[in-house]
Amino acid sequence: MDNEYWEQKQIRIYWWNNRNKTLDFKGTYKDYLIKKEIEIKEINLKDKHYFNISFSCGSANFKIQIYGRNYQNALDIAIIQFLTYLGDKTLFESYNRKYKLNWW
Repeated sequence: MDNEYWEQKQIRIYWWNNRNKTLDFKGTYKDYLIKKEIEIKEINLKDKHYFNISFSCGSANFKIQIYGRNYQNALDIAIIQFLTYLGDKTLFESYNRKYKLNWW
């Protein structure tokens, strides 16, 4: 499946504010990436295939390299890492998966 197919899949992100569950985002992967300025670049070389992910969180800049060909996995990891660095208790519902982040 091509990358545009996965970018159009629906996601939801909730976060908690003093025991109150709040919907932070509902839309597509692509809309969230644009909103949060998360960049994913696919690198396809002769002997390896990987994704470069970059985003800013406050004054920190992050660059992550993920090896493999699974674009949906790269999308999920990019959003999970962004939400983890924010530090709030979060529920990320992606395509057929739910991730609970910062639930200590």
